[in-house]
Amino acid sequence: MSPMKNVSKIICINGLYSKKVLDNLSTKFRRSYRFKQTVYIGNAALLAERTKKRKVKTTRLTIRFKQEQYEMIADLALALDTTI
Repeated sequence: MSPMKNVSKIICINGLYSKKVLDNLSTKFRRSYRFKQTVYIGNAALLAERTKKRKVKTTRLTIRFKQEQYEMIADLALALDTTI
């Protein structure tokens, strides 16, 4: 695994378990999300944020996660109304 993949995976996993990160993201939740004993209530009136296409050439990074971590990322993406 390349160093970029290692670092990216660590950042993603640490972010999933960080209350501080989730508190910051919670202002963007369109659907409710549960983290441990905390339930973040979504706001369906929010518009989903989309990134603008960049004119700079970029490369796609693929990261493999364990099934449990993937499901947590999928739940978070659902709350944010984005794709994985």
